[in-house]
Amino acid sequence: MRCAHCGQPLPDTAKALAVAHAVASERRLTNKEREVLCYLAQRPGVVRTKAEILDYVYQLEPGDQPDVKIVDVFVCKLRKKLVGAELVVETMWGRGYFVKKSGSGGNGEANQHDADAVRGLVDEGAGAP
Repeated sequence: MRCAHCGQPLPDTAKALAVAHAVASERRLTNKEREVLCYLAQRPGVVRTKAEILDYVYQLEPGDQPDVKIVDVFVCKLRKKLVGAELVVETMWGRGYFVKKSGSGGNGEANQHDADAVRGLVDEGAGAP
């Protein structure tokens, strides 16, 4: 698989995220679960706080948003639906959540090529049901 932007072969992380994004459509994610997954997949390996995820998913005024604990519910449901996929949602205790390729180490950072490649894949899949 090659990057849609530069034509270079995608790194392993981006490949796994691309496969998992396609699989996610088949696993009947709710709109909110899909939004959480897509937000995390935009920067694989980068920790996102619960507040950042909540702001992205709901895009409401702070007083109008549900409790931040709802993010835990979305992540729990995502983990169950992604069993066996090449993508996993990991917890950075006390900081937040991030996605990584199943079986790979997560250091809380992603290189720019990974982020750009996955962002393109997420943008392409944003219109999927």
